[in-house]
Formats: sequence, C-alpha cells, structure tokens
Amino acid sequence: MNFCLDKRAAIKANSINLVAIFITFNYFILHHIATKTFSPLAFSLDSGWASTWTIVFILAGQAGTLWLLFNAKSKREAIDWGILMYIYQVYCFREADLHKLAEEWHNVTNMKFYTVSAAPIELKVLALAVLAIFALSVLYLLAKYTLRLFSLFVKGEPFVVSFCLWGTYLLTSQLLDRASFFNSSSTPIIKNIEEMMELTAALFALLTIIQYIQHKVRAERKE
Repeated sequence: MNFCLDKRAAIKANSINLVAIFITFNYFILHHIATKTFSPLAFSLDSGWASTWTIVFILAGQAGTLWLLFNAKSKREAIDWGILMYIYQVYCFREADLHKLAEEWHNVTNMKFYTVSAAPIELKVLALAVLAIFALSVLYLLAKYTLRLFSLFVKGEPFVVSFCLWGTYLLTSQLLDRASFFNSSSTPIIKNIEEMMELTAALFALLTIIQYIQHKVRAERKE
C-alpha cells in the first residue's frame, strides 16, 4: 500500500517532466502537419529560435548552478558546483556553435583536427586542454554521484529523472547529428528532429537545476 502511495507521489512530482515531453513532442508534430513539409525550417536553423531558446535554457541552468555554488555549505560542495559550472560553460559554447566561428576551429572533437589539420599548434593545445578538463570533470562527477543518483532515480526523484531525460535527449541528438552527416539524403528530417531534441535537452538541464533547488529547500526545512 505504501509503495502505491509513493508511486503516485513520484508520478505527481514528475508531472512537469511529462508536460515538457508532451509539449515539445506535440509541437514538433503539429508544426510539420501545419507546414506540410519536413524541409529545414526557420525554427531548426542554427540561427533560428530553437537554437536561441536552447542557449537561453542552458544559461538559465548555469545561473541556477552559480546560485548553488554561492550557497554551498562546504568547500567540497562548492568545488563540485564549480566543476558543473565549467561543464555548463562548455555545453553552452558547443550548442552556440562557437567552434564554427572560424574555419580552423571546425571538428575540434575529431582526432584528425589534432593529427592532420593545418590549425595552429596553440589552438590544438587549447582545444585539447578544454576537452580534457571537460572529460575529466564529467567522469569525476559521475564517479562520485552515480550510485547516489541511481537510488534517487529508483524512487522517482524529479531532479534525477530530469537529469536522465537530459542525457537521453542530448545523446540521441548527437547520434542523429552523426546520422545526418553520413546520410545527406535524410538531413532535412533528421536536422529538424535533432534541433528539437537539443532544445528539449536544454530544457531538462534547466529543470534539473530548478528541481534540485526545490529538493534542497525541502531537505533543509526538514532539518
């Protein structure tokens, strides 16, 4: 009986996550029904509104992370939030396509960039340092918090569910990006889906921070 109550409470607590999935999925479908086309549209272009809102959501999530950093109760906690701030910064630069501002910056995540490209050695060292610190930061946080987050995910904790949805949408969008690269004939359809998934991923990144702050406030009130 208690399990059923907990299950219902978890579903209710995660209602905002369900709403986010429902709205973004249905918008994508209805938009294409209305336009009767799967050709690249203004919302799916790198300079379109979807990309703009993706950056807005990421920056808002980063602002929430900064608030958590300033309100950390220990140095270790502050360090972890600082690391997440760095991850958010790289995430923001990636979604803003900062690496495309100059031709020699393209493909900085590709091994050929460091082995055969004509990019300046200084740029290669800088890019490698940024990516190496990013990778180590992600691995550090995963190693430290995965087990704890898994136990909370099983209980249906909203901020953990949002975090998992963020990872799922982001990973899927990157796989679609690779698919459009290898199959140019399907690029229009895949590009639109990819942009919508990146937007939804950024929304869940923001919801993760908002819901964690709510979780933190509730926990402190119980103390």
